[in-house]
Amino acid sequence: MAFTLGAGAGAVATPDTLLRAWAQGLALLEHLTNNNGQGFFEALGDSVATGPTPTNVNAFRAVLFQAAA
Repeated sequence: MAFTLGAGAGAVATPDTLLRAWAQGLALLEHLTNNNGQGFFEALGDSVATGPTPTNVNAFRAVLFQAAA
């Protein structure tokens, strides 16, 4: 999927995200420095694109799961 400005709605990060990035030779700090998080996650196949929506709503949700001790 080619990146189009405004097309990225977010991404999915899993416990193995960094391991898969390192295996592909992706430089996380380089992507962060260049404000290119979408390109980083697209290269991993983990980006989320919803396409155009008829609303002007901005929402952010983060879910953190922690294993029981």
